[in-house]
Amino acid sequence: QYVVRSLAIQEFPGHLIRLLNHYKSSTHPAGSFFVALILHSLRYLNEVPADVMREIVETALDRSRPPIERLMATETWLRVSCEFVAENSKIIRDIIRTEQSARLQKNYMLLLGKCDPDAVTELAHNDHILQDTYKLVRNKEVDRLFAEEEPDIIRNCFYSGEYPDDSREFNDMGYY
Repeated sequence: QYVVRSLAIQEFPGHLIRLLNHYKSSTHPAGSFFVALILHSLRYLNEVPADVMREIVETALDRSRPPIERLMATETWLRVSCEFVAENSKIIRDIIRTEQSARLQKNYMLLLGKCDPDAVTELAHNDHILQDTYKLVRNKEVDRLFAEEEPDIIRNCFYSGEYPDDSREFNDMGYY
């Protein structure tokens, strides 16, 4: 995870795309995990090249891709750009209507709502996650989700900053 993210932070999009293409076509059991990890890391590039952005969009819109890959692709797309949203608005709306996963529906709704809030009017749902998403979109507050990398309360209350340095200590803490 850290190596892949570091490739993005250090601006190696070509390496990331080669890894992405390798795992997208791989039959490796963890291939989908690696694709999702790479898609997630692409958001750390200072500037996402057009071919990389197209790869993110294609993955997000490809219903044959595993949900975890589409989830990470939509999250990265949402963080990085509104590029390609307008031309794919109909596809995104169709996915919102037919997708079974509320988390994926939420991401597509946020993406569409960030770039064109009025396009989401008829897409409200009964699910509480989607209702909250709809409110964010209607109030034009989607960008508020990205105002902070991580809320202070999570960082202050749930991260100790200390990690066990050996297996025995780790197992004594109840982790296996």
